[in-house]
Amino acid sequence: MSTGRPTVLVTPLQQGFPQEGGTLDVLIRVQAPSAPATIQRRRPLHLSLVLDRSGSMTGRKLAEAIRCAEYIVQNLSPDDKAAVIVYDDQVDTLVPLTPVADKLRFLSALQGVRSGGSTALHNGWLQGANSLASSVAESSLSRVILLSDGQANHGLTRPDEIGQQCNAMAGAGISTTTVGLGEGFNEDLMMQMARQGGGQSYYGQSAEDIKDKFMEEFSLIETLYARNLTAQMFPAPGVIIELVSVMGASSNDPVPLSDLSYDAEVFLAVRLHIVQKPAGTHALLSVIVKGEQMDRTPFETSTVILEAPALPKSVVSALPKEELVETRHQEAKSAQLLDEIRQALFKGDRKTANRLLAEVKVLARDNEWLQNSIVAMERLIEQNEDLALKELAYKRDKLRNRQAAQNEDRSRVDSPDIPAHLRRKTEEGK
Repeated sequence: MSTGRPTVLVTPLQQGFPQEGGTLDVLIRVQAPSAPATIQRRRPLHLSLVLDRSGSMTGRKLAEAIRCAEYIVQNLSPDDKAAVIVYDDQVDTLVPLTPVADKLRFLSALQGVRSGGSTALHNGWLQGANSLASSVAESSLSRVILLSDGQANHGLTRPDEIGQQCNAMAGAGISTTTVGLGEGFNEDLMMQMARQGGGQSYYGQSAEDIKDKFMEEFSLIETLYARNLTAQMFPAPGVIIELVSVMGASSNDPVPLSDLSYDAEVFLAVRLHIVQKPAGTHALLSVIVKGEQMDRTPFETSTVILEAPALPKSVVSALPKEELVETRHQEAKSAQLLDEIRQALFKGDRKTANRLLAEVKVLARDNEWLQNSIVAMERLIEQNEDLALKELAYKRDKLRNRQAAQNEDRSRVDSPDIPAHLRRKTEEGK
């Protein structure tokens, strides 16, 4: 099934750069086509639902987690396959990877789950990933959905080693989405697993929040257009690329992008550092995007070249600015400040955290979503600093790496008519 290639847009903040030398902010967007009016029959989804049943999940948390797993099963088609795996210090496969034609089998297995024991998180995830390994080629998407409310305290516990294994599984076609529940889970581990595992990372402040995360994940996987996206950037001579919205990556290598849904876009904020140039129009940057559609058809876009005129600095300063480029760069800068706030709170340095919060407020003054988020963040820091550390981490990543609706309307932030995976929430944990 082929539905066309994505559109790549490379937009500068201003239509010109200082000929004396300077910087130019740029926004690279990758837009999916609109969903076809009649969607052809998709290849099956293969999902491994891995639930934490350790002692800390006793009661409402486990009941809600089971209800959310039931929600996913109920929404799968008979041709889709699912596995149900539970873990504490032991791992049990309640249902091996099986077509979801007999949903009662899954629902009955889930209703029999009981809590107890410690948290062999890695072992549970690994069994979930291995359950998908033999049938990756048959599916449009093979994904582990891991839920936990705790720390990995049994078996392998090192986040870097677990993350590397998630990355290796992603390379083999098995991605990982994580859902953290409550206040006790290790957000750095859960987010690293999802980031390196090519999936999404969510968390809920209470059991009631979990279903919303599952709805968001299911909304995403049901509308996916392409995955394994990378943007390769080639600077012109005399130009250096600075990655603004991606941390820990090199602009010399293909930069990973989020999965892409129909009618949505993913983006990359970069800053070009340009040496002195003579007056006239110059090629500054070229971009190629690669990926694969959900039927595993690979694609490579045509090269998109950014050109801009070299102008006197006084002229450039008077040029109008592209609002979307400015907004997304401000969000990327805000993400960096949220990371610094989190580090300050870890050190007990509330004075520095407050100063940085004031800086974010300035960046957010014309951004309703960010503005509301910072107000909620301040309140959460005062009420529950441990939970605020989680919210800071998840909001930081959402600002840096998210899908957005094409032609995103800044006045419609969390409207119910926007697909769940494209909504901009004030608080990521709700």
